Amino acid sequence: MLLNDMVIAVTKAMLGSGVKNAFYSGNTTVPGEAHKQPIHPDIGQLWPGLETAPPPFGLVVNVPVVDMTPANGSTEIWPGTHRDTTMCIQQGDIKVPPEALEARRSIAPPLQPTVRAGSVVIRDIRLWHGGMPNRTDTPRPMIAMIHWISWWNNAEPLLFPKGTEDFFQHPDLATHAHFVDESIDYIHHSVAYDFQK
Repeated sequence: MLLNDMVIAVTKAMLGSGVKNAFYSGNTTVPGEAHKQPIHPDIGQLWPGLETAPPPFGLVVNVPVVDMTPANGSTEIWPGTHRDTTMCIQQGDIKVPPEALEARRSIAPPLQPTVRAGSVVIRDIRLWHGGMPNRTDTPRPMIAMIHWISWWNNAEPLLFPKGTEDFFQHPDLATHAHFVDESIDYIHHSVAYDFQK
């Protein structure tokens, strides 16, 4: 799924030539956790005070490894909020204030999609969303990638073992990576602030 030609065709059409993957990870909603994440965009608008949102600059590509449903914690998404200009990256805190959520709910309420295993969800990185509780007795894993526009340079490189460079070659998608000899901690490489709940 990392180099899926259909996915890359969509993200290239949206972001233009030079699209690059600079995030490859996953998240798992485990059973028994009753809390949900605060609703947030992964990144807000690039500048404050915009009247109109600019075109996309980052697209999140999610691939559920098992069927994803509201019962096992499919991500709650807020349609159309990638065009909302009230959240910007300069604010620091990306949690959407409760009053903004209620105002948006009256326009377009959130939804939790049902997505079959191996399918793909592509969303604008500015879209409001939040992780939801898993009310089943089995974990719900999901792969996550971020495809960025060519000029975006704020992402840290991915780490992969030396000798795997050829695997990541693709004519339309660059992988922003360092290839290293040492072991790589894929489990604890990211801190999610207070968004783990």
